[in-house]
This record gives sequence, structure tokens and C-alpha cells, in this order.
Amino acid sequence: MKIVTPTGNAVTRQGGIAKVIATLAEAGFDGVDITMTNLEEAWNRDTKTFIREAKQALADCHIEALQAHAPFPGRRFGDAEYNARLEPAVICSMEVAAALGVPAIVIHPLYCPTLTASEQMAFNMAYYRELAPVAKSLGIRIAVENMYRSTGPDHFFPNVCSVPSEHAAYLDELASDVFVGCVDVGHYAMLGIDPAQAIREMGHRVGTLHIHDNNRVHDLHLPPFMGYLKWESIAEALAEIGYQGHFTFETHMPSDQPPALFLAAHTYLAAAGRYLVGRIEDYRIKK
Repeated sequence: MKIVTPTGNAVTRQGGIAKVIATLAEAGFDGVDITMTNLEEAWNRDTKTFIREAKQALADCHIEALQAHAPFPGRRFGDAEYNARLEPAVICSMEVAAALGVPAIVIHPLYCPTLTASEQMAFNMAYYRELAPVAKSLGIRIAVENMYRSTGPDHFFPNVCSVPSEHAAYLDELASDVFVGCVDVGHYAMLGIDPAQAIREMGHRVGTLHIHDNNRVHDLHLPPFMGYLKWESIAEALAEIGYQGHFTFETHMPSDQPPALFLAAHTYLAAAGRYLVGRIEDYRIKK
């Protein structure tokens, strides 16, 4: 199992994609998650140059692009102006990911505030089925993540795919050769759902991870052991389901550090990843 971390939304601030990849490799990561949530970053403004520079850096640093993150949300219910701008960007992010050899890109399910749960699921099925032929043609898979909704800084509620049963239902409805589940352990925790139990319920559908910590109330995206998640139980659950994917972080705090602290923050994160992968392997042996 390889440890992976996002390139983050501050690539320009940190000196460009090549510099970020080199620093993450130096910190000890096996792979990167190509973050493409900010449309103003180079991946969208100058795509060909971004791909060329990223490919060269990956080769030079002996590190892989193992996951990617598409713009979020990729479509808004009832917002034609927004959709006209975002939908081409989502396709572009898929093309960038495929060009860099990424196996799976996270494309979030869509919240539809005026629809019932069944209507919202039908809307999402149509959205994902539009993207499926693109993914197939590019040889890339789409990861569907468990999400939440907020009505204020301290008010978070279940939303689309928030609970394991609904998340599993979405994946069972979609083509298994194109779609996988992305389990975000922090999203479960902040909604009062035990991440370990959710992982067990999701079982074989778990293809990718978003690993981060929080205070079980806010979506803080902290490194492990800086919040209140129970990492031993999460490691044990991943071993129990025979998880075969990579250990991929989605931690904002290290990526948002000043450039002088970027390496140090990610060196700790890589160490935490190595430790937790080791614990997963220990639980596998015990099985």
C-alpha cells in the first residue's frame, strides 16, 4: 500500500507543480493526488504545460500520480451559468489525470436541495452516466465520495451518499468497472458515523480513501492524531475488508503552510502515513 498526498490548491504559491512534486517526494511520499479543484491554477489555464511539467517531475522524482480530484461541485442543480463553466473543467481534469497515469479521479456526487432522496439519486445517476463514456475512453475510473451539507459554521447534516447504505446503493447502481467508492473518514466522523463501521459496511466497494482528522464537528482536514478520530479502529477495519487501494490523504493544513514549512509539514504527514499503513498490515497478519 502506497502513501499518497494531494498537491493542494496552492501549487502556484508553493512554486509550481514540479516544485511541489519534488518536495512531496523528498518528504517520503510514494505518490501524489493531483488536486484540480481550483480553476485558476495552471492545470486549467495552461493544461499542456502543466502536464509536461508534472510528467517530468514525476519521472525525475520516481513518484507516481495515484489519484486526482476534480473541480467541486462539477455541476449545480438548476444553475446553467455555473454548469457551462464547470462541466468543461471537469472533463479537462479527467484528461489531465489520464495523461499523468492516474487510476481514479474523485468526482463528487451532487446535492439537489429541492429533490427527494430518490430524485436526487436519479439526478446523480444521469450525471455519472454522462461521464462514464469519457472515463472509459481515457482508461480512468471515477471515485464517488461520501459528502455532507452545511447550514452554518457549526451545523452539518447528512447529504448525498453521507451514510454507508446510500453510498453503497449508488455504487451498486453504477458500473463497477468505471466507478469505485471513495471513503472520506473525516466526513463520517463529523456526522456522528463511526468511520470503522462505515468502512465495514462499504466493504469491497472501497476503492480509494480520503484520510484526515477532525474534532468530530468540523471538516478540518487535519493530519492524523491531531484530532479525535480513532485510527487504530480505522486501520483494523481496512484490514478486515481486505482493502487493496492506496493510503491517500486529504489534509489541507500541510498544503497551506508557508513555503518554508511545506517540507516539514509533509514529512510529518508521510511518517503518520507509514505508521498507519504498518498498523493495517499488522491487523492483516493477525487475521
